Amino acid sequence: MNRLIIIALLIIPLLADTEPPNVTGFSFEPTVVNTALTSQDITFTIHLTDNESGISNAWAATPSQVRFESESGQLIDVVFRPASELISGTILDGVYVNTGTLSPFNETGPWTLKYIFLVDVAGNQRWMYFDEIKSLGLPVTFMVVNQVNTAYLPVVIR
Repeated sequence: MNRLIIIALLIIPLLADTEPPNVTGFSFEPTVVNTALTSQDITFTIHLTDNESGISNAWAATPSQVRFESESGQLIDVVFRPASELISGTILDGVYVNTGTLSPFNETGPWTLKYIFLVDVAGNQRWMYFDEIKSLGLPVTFMVVNQVNTAYLPVVIR
């Protein structure tokens, strides 16, 4: 008895994603942190879009991120991964939130955005540096202060 086996082959074209992701919004708050008594968090929010493959969780162990630098070269990197920081939308058009923590040991003064690095699932990368980010009207600096408010210190009466 002859048997006829039919195999159906479904060919799905791979996406030819050649465009890197885009930033459509970026903000952080507060813009001034006082680390005199304790560590302080800054909440970073970024809106990312990608045309086909979507924002990557990690590419070559480096997810999408922002980097700020103090005047003496201290760094703070804040990453944005769909698995943990995507709070609304999708990997094609989503809003990501993450925090960066500054301690009393971090340098006081202005911290300036060095770059925004974006990467999608297909491996397309975009590096955006200070001038480009600033030209888009996005914030580029936060301030770290280390001041104790003496109005709340105990007063010794003799």
